[in-house]
Amino acid sequence: MTAELINRIVRLEKLINELDRHRAELKTMIKPKVPPMMTREQALPYVAYCVDDALSERRKDEMPADKVRLVGWQCGFEPLFVAVWSYLDLELDDDEAEELAVELLIEKKWFSGRPTPADYVI
Repeated sequence: MTAELINRIVRLEKLINELDRHRAELKTMIKPKVPPMMTREQALPYVAYCVDDALSERRKDEMPADKVRLVGWQCGFEPLFVAVWSYLDLELDDDEAEELAVELLIEKKWFSGRPTPADYVI
């Protein structure tokens, strides 16, 4: 009984090692679909909409120099960004900015179906 149990344990360890090896191989083969990193300066030309935290659409020239979050989605070859800021001059976190950007794009009927998570929050 003990020898049989030891043999089973050894076989299980071999199977686990083989599974780990295959898992490592798969990780190198599968590349996650992550858009390339983008700097703030690269994103600014792609700002299509601006909104504040009261969901009031704003003009691009009203954008403050700081405390602005750029929330973007990759649309084929070009990204689309929504500039989001607080009219009370508060710092918005990434989640708040994304939520406001999504609400604006839903209002504009930009999404073809359900809203998708943003690819960028800068």
